Amino acid sequence: MITINMSSLIKEAQFIHDEIKRCLLAGVEVTLDFEGLEVCPSCFLNVAIGQLYGDSRVNKDNLKIKNIQPEDTKTLKLVVENAKRFFKEKDILVGAVA
Repeated sequence: MITINMSSLIKEAQFIHDEIKRCLLAGVEVTLDFEGLEVCPSCFLNVAIGQLYGDSRVNKDNLKIKNIQPEDTKTLKLVVENAKRFFKEKDILVGAVA
């Protein structure tokens, strides 16, 4: 049996997110290489990548993905779609309350 400490995974995802965001804001192209990774949990993708959609200053076109497993590609697409929807609806709700 293996136990994975998800809190450390989320901390690592937040660190990766912060680094990606810093580079993208500086206009640097970022490539995330998933080589050697058999499974990538959606919670990791939500924190590391999904949060980027909450900041319109971040040029997501400069974020490249390579060597990702086909199943994780599907998960990443869902994460991105959900993040876009979440932040769009969040903006609408905040505007309605203000």
